[in-house]
Amino acid sequence: MDFALPSPSSKIQKLVKREDEGEDKDIISKLPDIILLYILSFLLTKDAVQTSILSTKWRYLWTVMRNVQELDLSLPVRATFLLHSSLFTSKSLSKLQLYMDCVLRVPSSICFSALKMLHISVTFLDDQSCQQLFSGCPVLQELVLYSCVYKNIKSVIISIPTLRRLTIYECPLAPDDFLKCEIKIYATNLISLSCQTYLTVDLSFCILSSLVDAFVDVTNGNDYLQAADRALKLLAGIQGVKSLRISNETLFCVSYAENIRTHLPTFHNLTRLEVYVEPSADPGEYTDETLMDILQKTPSLESLDISEGLDPRTCLAGEDWILNSVPHCLRYCLKEFSISNFNGKVAEIELLKYLSKNAIILERMRIYSSETFEADLKKQEEINNQLQILREGLVSCIIEFL
Repeated sequence: MDFALPSPSSKIQKLVKREDEGEDKDIISKLPDIILLYILSFLLTKDAVQTSILSTKWRYLWTVMRNVQELDLSLPVRATFLLHSSLFTSKSLSKLQLYMDCVLRVPSSICFSALKMLHISVTFLDDQSCQQLFSGCPVLQELVLYSCVYKNIKSVIISIPTLRRLTIYECPLAPDDFLKCEIKIYATNLISLSCQTYLTVDLSFCILSSLVDAFVDVTNGNDYLQAADRALKLLAGIQGVKSLRISNETLFCVSYAENIRTHLPTFHNLTRLEVYVEPSADPGEYTDETLMDILQKTPSLESLDISEGLDPRTCLAGEDWILNSVPHCLRYCLKEFSISNFNGKVAEIELLKYLSKNAIILERMRIYSSETFEADLKKQEEINNQLQILREGLVSCIIEFL
C-alpha cells in the first residue's frame, strides 16, 4: 500500500524552502544541527516529526529533541521503515504509542529509562528483537500489545517487575493458525490484565502474585483440543486473581479439554466472577457444565454474574438439572448473584430455585429481565413468591427484578 507521511505545516515549508529566481533553494537545512533543533523546539511534537520528510538531514533530527515526554507514531507502511537508534535511548519519553504495518527493527542498545506507558502494534522478526525491546523498559507500568505479529519467534520471556496493567489484543481478522511460539510473561506487580486472543501463540503468565482483576476472552476454531490446552494453561497463570470476567467463548473453548476438572486451576482468591457474552453471540454457545466445573474451583466466591440467561437446550429441569452437586462457594460464600436477559424459561427458573435453596448466606439476587419478560409483572411476582418460600429458615435475601 502506498503511503506518505502527512505534509508538514505550511510554516515549516516556508522556512525550509523559498523560491529564488525560479529555483528552489534549501537554505535552512544548511544550518548547524544545534540551530535546527532550536527551531524544532518551538513546534509541537507531531509537527516536529513531520519534518522528517523534508530531506535526508531532517529525517532523524526530531529523534534527538530533548524533553519529549509523549510520542504517538502511526506508520501504516508495509515496506521496511527504520526508526533512528536515538529514539530507543530517550531519557525523557514517558509514553510511546507505536503502530507499524511492517517489521520493527530495533538497535542493539535499548534503554527507555523513563518510559511508563507503551502501546505497540508491530511485527517482531525474531526472538532477540522482541526480547531486547521489553528488556529495555525498566520502569514500564502499562503495556498494550495490539495485534502484534510474531514471525519466526520460538520463545520469548517478558519480565517487567514494574508492570501494573497489561492488555493483549488480537484482531479478529488475524490468522488463527497455531504458531510454535511460546511467550512467558513475568510481572509480579501486575494488578490488571485484559487478554483477548485467538491463541495463535502459546501464552504463559508466571508469578502474577498481585493480580486483582482480569478479563479473558480466548477462542480458536482450528484445533479444539490444542486450543483448550492453551486456554487452560493461560488460566493457570492467573489463578491468584480476585475478580475475573470470562467470556462465553472461553468457556466453550475450555469445554473441549479432556478431564477438564482435573486440569482446571483452583482460584483460591477469586471473590467475583462474571460470565461475559457478546451481544451477537448465542447464549447457549457455552456449556453450563463448564461453568459448573469452574464454580467447583472457586472456593471463596462471593459474587456471581451471569450476563445472559441460560439456554434450555444445554441444561434440563427437575431431577436432571446439571447442578446436581453443590459447590463449596455456593453453600458457604456466595452473597450476591445476578443474571441478565432473563426470559423466565424453565432452566432459568430452576437455576434461581437451586440458588435460593442452596446458597445459604445469599443476601441479594438481581434479575435483569429481557424486554419481553420485563412487562410480565404477574410472572415476576409468582417467581419471587416461589423463591422466598425456598428461603424459609435461611438468611434473608433481597430479590429484585430489574
